[in-house]
Amino acid sequence: MSTYNIAWIIVGVFIFVTAYSKITIFVPILACAVLLTISGIGMGYLLNLNYKLYKKQTDSKRNLSYRYQVSENVRSFEMLIPMMTLLLLGCIVAMIVYALMMLLTDILLKAILGAFFNLIIAGGAIILPFVTMFSHRNLRRKILKALKKEHKNIKKIKRGRISSSMSDPTTIELKGVKQPISYIVVPMTLTGKRLIMETPDEATNVYFKQISVMWN
Repeated sequence: MSTYNIAWIIVGVFIFVTAYSKITIFVPILACAVLLTISGIGMGYLLNLNYKLYKKQTDSKRNLSYRYQVSENVRSFEMLIPMMTLLLLGCIVAMIVYALMMLLTDILLKAILGAFFNLIIAGGAIILPFVTMFSHRNLRRKILKALKKEHKNIKKIKRGRISSSMSDPTTIELKGVKQPISYIVVPMTLTGKRLIMETPDEATNVYFKQISVMWN
């Protein structure tokens, strides 16, 4: 059994014992920080090892599946390291805040630090999924591409509204609306008549008039 696995087992047993014996929350947080530190060191070592393997296999005659597996290992570790860093920083800050909260005697300061401690936990739970998404290369590219596309579409819509309102004399401004100014464009023919009829009967009459003109 490797030293890395032994460290995991020791820290896991330590967390279980502290939780079972109902020791203050500071000890499990400290144990979590130790676990994350050990995991981060191990992941950094494995990432460096896979980097070296990938560089060595670039010019070798190894099959593509082996090189692909090494490259996927590198991508996975690159995605996990930001998450581990965020968790470690959160644990360290939480330990400092909790220790200050236990040492202080002022009730108001203890309440403020307690609220800040809860904010750290809640904020970490909210931020961590976003860090996970943006740590994934393909997912990050797709999200940024979708945001850029949406931004361009919004710009096109705004430009279209401005150009139509300034160049088309048949636009009618809506009055009495508290929202941003909007316009209704009324389609017109070359002779100045409405292109869209208001009622079906009006459209029918125009249709039969055209037929009668053709027959005559």
